[in-house]
Amino acid sequence: MDYKAVVKEAWELTQNNKSFLWLGSIAAFITTIAGIILLAYQIVSFQHSSIFGGDIDYSELITSFLNIIRDHTVLSFVFAIIAILFIVIYILVPLVINGALIDLITKLKKGRPLKGGVAKGLVTLFPMFKYHALMSPFTLFSILMQLSFVLRLSGIQIMYVALPFFILFYIIGFIMIIIFSFADQYIVLKNDSFTAAMGHSTKLVLVHFKETLFLMLLMLLISIRILINVVLILFVPLLIITLTSYLASVILAQIGTIIAIFVGIILLFLTAYFIGTLNVFTAAVWTLSYLKMTEEEHLEEV
Repeated sequence: MDYKAVVKEAWELTQNNKSFLWLGSIAAFITTIAGIILLAYQIVSFQHSSIFGGDIDYSELITSFLNIIRDHTVLSFVFAIIAILFIVIYILVPLVINGALIDLITKLKKGRPLKGGVAKGLVTLFPMFKYHALMSPFTLFSILMQLSFVLRLSGIQIMYVALPFFILFYIIGFIMIIIFSFADQYIVLKNDSFTAAMGHSTKLVLVHFKETLFLMLLMLLISIRILINVVLILFVPLLIITLTSYLASVILAQIGTIIAIFVGIILLFLTAYFIGTLNVFTAAVWTLSYLKMTEEEHLEEV
């Protein structure tokens, strides 16, 4: 397999198909908002943790929460509905879009009409959900969230004991991500169950041992994408806070806040577009690699 040709074709496909970029950007927009919310929660939690001299009274916190619900019942109900809807969208929509991208990229490669991608994503949603639910604890972002929770709960001293286990956990997850690299493709393109897709992906990776080196480079690409994602998630709220503080100090607070929010929204959309482009490119590389490997495997059988 010509690795450079695959990567070049994937990049050209990403740049020349704006509908794919729209799909990738929608998924990125949702995940970026969720990332900002989780990051804000982590920052506030750390500020009130014992690490920074804080002391959270959970009984008082629960009492205050119940009082807010009692005093603002309708508003609390509306907020709860919005929160539930967003959680459902955050969990399901990126999976549907991922399935749609795999299906559409395959149809484009084979010269078929580019339609029915979202429908395919919906049809394969359940096995995709089960597979990603199994793999999600092993992602770098999830491990960092777990580590921060343990750190806040038990203090900085626990790091000496917990960190090696988290590193080992990530290494195991990294290996699993490599050998299950084509599980999404098997689920979408072969209608496999999530367990069958994992088995077929493992076989494909092991049979194409030389291509494993290329898969390692792809994993590096994904890691870079995740790092960029984290940096951008950090940058957006930080810039909003900085602009708000600065503008509020030199001009009217209301005008400064409006300008900061406006700039933050623009940056949020730019972030979503950039990460969406990387999402499409990554999906294209994996899908084109899958098509090439399975084609070579079929020719060897013939």
